[in-house]
Amino acid sequence: MSLFAWWREADAEAHRAFVAAALGWMLDAFDVMLYALVLPSLMKSLSLPSSVGGRLQSVTLIAAAIGGIAFGVIADFSGRL
Repeated sequence: MSLFAWWREADAEAHRAFVAAALGWMLDAFDVMLYALVLPSLMKSLSLPSSVGGRLQSVTLIAAAIGGIAFGVIADFSGRL
């Protein structure tokens, strides 16, 4: 059994769903990474101490987790209708 047997066994619709999910995940992670890259410049330009920057990043990650759970439940519920 090869590592990518699951890909060969899947039909075209499953391939499209997988690619769409991967692109969505990529774009979702992009905004968090972009924020992490911008945060040092933002802290410097606003003269914020590093403790505030750490809190801002923590709030961003917690909000992303809460949003992922909440909208996952909403998507699951609406998909079952």
